[in-house]
Amino acid sequence: MRIVRIKEFYIPAFVLAFIFCGAIVGENVSISLVVSALGSQVLSKLYLVNGILLCGLPILFFQKIDRIDRGKLLSRQLLVISAILLLLLIGMIVVTHYNHPLKNYVLLLLYPFSYLTKTILFLTFWTLANDIFPTGEAKKVFPLIAAWGMAGGLSGACIARIIVNAFTIESVVVLWTISYLAAWYFAEKIRIRYQDRLRFREDLPVKNDILSDATDVITLQIVRLIAVLYFVVFVGIFSIDFLFWNISHKVFTTSETLVSFQFGFYLFHALAAIGGLWFALPPLIRKFGFTRLFY
Repeated sequence: MRIVRIKEFYIPAFVLAFIFCGAIVGENVSISLVVSALGSQVLSKLYLVNGILLCGLPILFFQKIDRIDRGKLLSRQLLVISAILLLLLIGMIVVTHYNHPLKNYVLLLLYPFSYLTKTILFLTFWTLANDIFPTGEAKKVFPLIAAWGMAGGLSGACIARIIVNAFTIESVVVLWTISYLAAWYFAEKIRIRYQDRLRFREDLPVKNDILSDATDVITLQIVRLIAVLYFVVFVGIFSIDFLFWNISHKVFTTSETLVSFQFGFYLFHALAAIGGLWFALPPLIRKFGFTRLFY
C-alpha cells in the first residue's frame, strides 16, 4: 500500500518541492539585493506594488483558471518565468559589469516579480493537485506533498547559502532559474501521467461581469469578516517584515552577508515551524479546537 501511495504522489511532490525551492531562493535573493542597494525604506513602496499586482489577479487570473487545462497552464507558467529570469540575469550581469544606472531599476523588478510569480505558481499548483486527486485520495497525499514542498524550500536555502559563500550573489539567480526549470520538467510528466483527469470542464455558468460577482460575494457577512481579518493580519505581517529587514540591513551591510544571514534564518525558523506543527499544534488543536486558537 505504501508503494502505491508513493507512485501516486511523487511527481506532484517533486513539482512543489522545486517550486518551493525557487520561491524561497528568489524571494530572499531579490529582497536582499534591493535592500542592500537601495535601503530598507524602499520596501514600503514595493509592498504597495505587490498589493496592486495582487489586486489584478482576480481579473487576469482567477476568472480564467477554471476554464483551461491546469496542467498546461502550470507548464507554460514555469517555462515563461524561467525565460524571464534568464533575461533578468543577463541584464543584471551587463548593467553590473558596466556599472550602468539601470542597475537599480533591474533590481526593483526582481522583488515584485518573485512575489507575484510565487503566488501564481502556488495557486496554480494546488488547483492542479485538486484536479488530479479525488477527495479521499487528497486527504492522504496532500500533507505528504506539502512536506516535500517544505523540504524543497529547506534544500534551496542550504544550497543558496553555499553558493553565496563561494560565488557572487547573482549566481543564486541561476539556482532560482534551474529550480523552476526542474519543476517544469516534472509538470510535463504530470500532463502525461494524469492527462485523463486534466480535460477541459466548466461546471458553472460563465459570467463576464466580475464586478457583479464581487458584489454578490461581498454581501456575505462571513466574507466581510474574513476580509477584515486578512487585512489586519497582513498589515501586521508587513510591518514586522519591514522592521526585520530594516534591522538586518543595519547589521549586515553587504548583499552577500545579508542574503547569507537570510537563508540561515529561514533554515532556523522553518525547522522551528516544522517542530511546532509536528509536536505543539496537534495537542493544542485537540484541547482548544482549531478556530479557538486564533484567540
